[in-house]
Order: sequence, then C-alpha cells, then structure tokens
Amino acid sequence: MLEGLNFLHEQGVVHRDIKGANILIQTGGQVKLADFGVAAKMEGGLDTQANSVVGTPYWMAPEVVTRKQYGPKVDVWSLGIMAIEMVEGEPPYLNENPLRALYLIATNGKPEIKERNKLSPIFQDFLDQCLETNVDKRPSAAD
Repeated sequence: MLEGLNFLHEQGVVHRDIKGANILIQTGGQVKLADFGVAAKMEGGLDTQANSVVGTPYWMAPEVVTRKQYGPKVDVWSLGIMAIEMVEGEPPYLNENPLRALYLIATNGKPEIKERNKLSPIFQDFLDQCLETNVDKRPSAAD
C-alpha cells in the first residue's frame, strides 16, 4: 500500500479515499489501489495543497474534516484508519452517523484503538505514525 501511495504522491496525485473497499488483493498477494473517483492531481507537485472535503467520512484525516489545507499525507492517515479497520473489522465511529463521525474525528483526532495492547509494538508504532494529528510530524508514504 505504501509503495502504491508513494508512487501516486510522486506523480502529484492524492487518492483521498483510501479504505478497505478500495484495496484489491490478487491471488498472489499483489496489492492494487482502486477507485480514483475523488483523486486529485495537485498542481505544482506535492507542495500545492487542497482544502476540499472529499472521501468517505470514517477514513478522513482531521485536516480534511476541519477544512484546513492538506496534501498527500491525508492518504497516510486513511491508511492508518484502514489498518484499524483490518484489525477490528470496521473503522472507528462506524456506528455513528457520518456527520457525528466527522465531528468526533475533528474533536478527538487519533481514535482509540480497541485492545491496543494485543497488537505488536511495531504495528502500534505504525498506527501511531499514520495517525499523527500534527501533519508536519506525520510521515509521508515514502518515509
């Protein structure tokens, strides 16, 4: 996933809708990104930022929800949410209506991870890095 996101980001493209339903895995284990319906070509490369609220609410990064300027690191946040989705079977706040979920993302930032102590230290660190609310500290897909 990170290799695919890095490739997109190097091309100046932000997917903006990373979630389990948009990831395809072939029989041999090859991972494919799908559904580029809300992807955006960032004019001027990765330094140009957007502020449109697009994507699926439960996977949106806080900077998208709060309508702040954003760039490709929103895909890294969504990847972290997708990793929680893979572990827990659903993303955080799925039991909430979408507007309430957006409010909780904006208010809480990084969601609580159920049974976090059962995850490996490496996976916990991966989640912590993907779900860093400070965009300047959140690593890029390449990092």
